[in-house]
Amino acid sequence: MALTLNKELLDNESRIDLILSIEDVINPFAEQIDVDVHYSGLPYIRTKSTVKTKAEVEMFIFLAMGVTAFIMLLFFRSFSAMFYSMLVVGVGVVWAIGTLVLLGFKITILTALIPPLIIVIGIPNCIFLLNKYHNEFKLHGNKIKAMTRVIQKVGNATFMTNATTAAGFATFVITQTQMLVEFGIVASINILLVFFISLIIIPSIYSFLPTPKERHLSHLERTWMNKLSYGWKKWF
Repeated sequence: MALTLNKELLDNESRIDLILSIEDVINPFAEQIDVDVHYSGLPYIRTKSTVKTKAEVEMFIFLAMGVTAFIMLLFFRSFSAMFYSMLVVGVGVVWAIGTLVLLGFKITILTALIPPLIIVIGIPNCIFLLNKYHNEFKLHGNKIKAMTRVIQKVGNATFMTNATTAAGFATFVITQTQMLVEFGIVASINILLVFFISLIIIPSIYSFLPTPKERHLSHLERTWMNKLSYGWKKWF
């Protein structure tokens, strides 16, 4: 059986419902007469790959956020540290998807990797900022002074780290493959954006929160981590 689609449907979201409705008609009929049905054609393949990619994007995002949230909670022993770090990467993911829409790019196999990428890059930014904040606060107990030093000292280093990462992804722009070009543009832009998001949200929120409690600073006294760091310094 051969079917044709109107050109207007090929690049329209409604083609997904159309393909699914065709399957709803053909599959029961195939089972009834005991015949194996094989689907083919570019519109069908594109529709199936689009549906699968969207489902995998959601799965990757929830898995990445779940794993990183668990690590943050395990490391800092603070629900607020975990929650506000998730807020940072959540905003970053929304902006990444918004950038795709703003530039008129579609979700492909590569661009689907950008939200999890933003999560795993944004979380280290939050860890660096919070760890330095706790270190500074433990030294002098002044919350505002600690946050000011965080922005001055860690902000520059984190910016250089994110800038070099963004520059690496930006190299895809000079390739001849449109999919890689789109991936490079969106990834490089949003890696820098998530840096500014973390640098704005974390200090702003923590300047209004109560001072850290003793249990929030306990991660600074973990002897096995200090021994590991000292061992690496001694080795090199």
